Amino acid sequence: MNTPDVLNEHNLETRLRLERKELLKRVQMQLHCSDDPQQISIANHLADVGDWVIADLLGDADISMIEHELSALREIDAALKRIANGTYGVCTSCSSEIDPRRLSVQPAARLCVACKEAFEKRRGIVTHQTM
Repeated sequence: MNTPDVLNEHNLETRLRLERKELLKRVQMQLHCSDDPQQISIANHLADVGDWVIADLLGDADISMIEHELSALREIDAALKRIANGTYGVCTSCSSEIDPRRLSVQPAARLCVACKEAFEKRRGIVTHQTM
């Protein structure tokens, strides 16, 4: 598989928006499947306003099963904001350019490989692949 050397920001933005839509759909489905009236209320609110932040902020709701999806939504939204303000593809830690190959694999990446590895080392996280 050939990996582009040049960042195709439009394609990555499209991927991020599609992934965001799918994640939001899964979160809503998980909340709707609950017997908890508060979770159903949150799901209805999400459907009305499309604002997943509300679900994350309501501490009384048992949303631990969707924590990963909410985290991914936050990362996608942050990447979309970086695209909008012209800082997409720039490491938020060291301000160097993030390799386009990394972004093609992980479009929401906010750190270059070196900063990601340093972060994981500080946290004691061991991964096999940082892209």
